[in-house]
Amino acid sequence: MKHIKNMKSFVTGITTILLAIVCFGFMMIGKAETRFIISGIILTSWSAISFFSAFSKKGAAEKALELTDERDRFIVLKSSNTTIKISNYLMGSACFISLCLYGIGENVMFLTIGITLCCCLVAMFLIMLLADIYYNKHE
Repeated sequence: MKHIKNMKSFVTGITTILLAIVCFGFMMIGKAETRFIISGIILTSWSAISFFSAFSKKGAAEKALELTDERDRFIVLKSSNTTIKISNYLMGSACFISLCLYGIGENVMFLTIGITLCCCLVAMFLIMLLADIYYNKHE
């Protein structure tokens, strides 16, 4: 039995094979459209490549850890933290501006933009919180 060397490729392979099964399932129930055939073939080949990569190659993260020192890791952490802060500020201000524009002009498009950006901010917060909890427990 082979050992999984790249978990990201393995998950990608599972996801794409499930999507290929869905495409071929649509073909079987009578909707044999060209888009389902082409999508099924592309997804099947993508999953085969992903499975091959999962069992034969190291992931990019493992290769990067072998080649970097503590200073490089610190710079990457600091730049990613700054990037997340800037994107949070930009999305938060765009959300606030769009909700204010909805209040002024009552255009539904601004409400949709504001709610979407609010949902993105909440999703980013939850992902950061879960990642923090995970890394606090495992490192």
